[in-house]
Amino acid sequence: MNLLVRRVRTVSATALFLIALWGGVLFAQEPPEPVGVIQEESESAPPETPAVPPAYYQQEPAPPPIYHQAVPAEPPSPPPVYHQAAPVAPPPPPPTVAPPEEPSDTRPNIAVYVTGEVSANEKKALGTYILDALVNSGRFHGIERAGSFLAEVEKEHVRQRDGAVDYGRVSKVGAQFGVKFVCIADITPALGAFQVSARIVNVETAEVAFIGQATGPLKTIGDLTDMSARVVRKMFGVPDPAGEDSLFRKPRVEISVGVGGVIANGFGGGLAWPGGERIGMPYSVTGAYLFFDAVYAELFFGYAAGDGQWGSNSVRDKKELPSMPRAYINAGVFCKYPFRSPRITFFPLIGMEYGLSISGSLKFRNHNEEIPFDGQDNKPAAASLSSLWGKFGAGFDFAMGKSVYLRTEAVYGVRGSNAFEHFCVDNRPKDMGELEASYGTGLDVKVGVGAKF
Repeated sequence: MNLLVRRVRTVSATALFLIALWGGVLFAQEPPEPVGVIQEESESAPPETPAVPPAYYQQEPAPPPIYHQAVPAEPPSPPPVYHQAAPVAPPPPPPTVAPPEEPSDTRPNIAVYVTGEVSANEKKALGTYILDALVNSGRFHGIERAGSFLAEVEKEHVRQRDGAVDYGRVSKVGAQFGVKFVCIADITPALGAFQVSARIVNVETAEVAFIGQATGPLKTIGDLTDMSARVVRKMFGVPDPAGEDSLFRKPRVEISVGVGGVIANGFGGGLAWPGGERIGMPYSVTGAYLFFDAVYAELFFGYAAGDGQWGSNSVRDKKELPSMPRAYINAGVFCKYPFRSPRITFFPLIGMEYGLSISGSLKFRNHNEEIPFDGQDNKPAAASLSSLWGKFGAGFDFAMGKSVYLRTEAVYGVRGSNAFEHFCVDNRPKDMGELEASYGTGLDVKVGVGAKF
């Protein structure tokens, strides 16, 4: 019985717990609002008080359930870009730089007028070279219509009665052509050379701004350019580095060729005895030669022929001694250094010469006999008279025109004994005693005409 009562109590308590739990769930929910039905409340009936479950059955209200609550959609992400190259920006344009302003050239214009006792072509050439020298000095601009300027000057008859140039008229023509200065050059021949004097005249004031002069030959184009440069340097006071106006100026290299005649005299040579006696073999020949000149050197070739009477103080009858005719060709070279004046050039010289004998013989007047040097039958050969000379001397060139000159030279020479003299020593008779071959000396005089190129 007691067991049955305990089970009833247990079932009852369990039923009450479930009822209380269900009531709490319903109490927590909000009752739905009735639609279309209006209930009238009775004023007489008091409101019912809902049953409150015991405190130990109360629980915190559960949050209202959320039904079909939409989850906000995330914005779509952009599609991925694979291997997309970054755009290359075009290069910026180069900065614009304004070109530098060229400095204005303030050099005045100048024209050249040449007068003098030379041909029109020589005046024109000299004027052209003077204008080039003036422009190259950096002081002036050249006039473009130089030919028209010269023609207009000639029309104006700028020379006065005494032959002097009227600077005023020349300046007037220069002003018409827009020049500020006119260079008036006068060329005068003197003693085989030429003197060029020039002055620069201001067209506006007719005053002489610069003046200069130079003297020298005018034979080649090189002389024209040289003279023009020297005149311009003198006008501007520029020193001449080469000293071209002096007697000792350094000459330019010029090539010339010429022909001439020669007289050559040989002294000494022959045979000598220890006691002082000797037999000399002098000679005198004449010939012609061709020379090439390059200012500091002279190369020449020649031909000469002549005769020579042997001589001896020990022989009373000179006819007993033979004569020795000969002919030879020669070649040589001289070194020289010229010292120039306007007309005359002086030059010392020194050099070597070799004479190759091409014929020779001995003539005995008493016997009317001649022994040729043919190298046969124990006779000497013609080449045995050949000899090498060392020579020195001096010469002068006299100007005869622009490119032609007269040349004279005098040279003294010394030679060693030749093969014929040694032949005489080797084949002497025994009764002649001791002999030795002797050296020789000589003097050559040359006169020729040359032309420069």
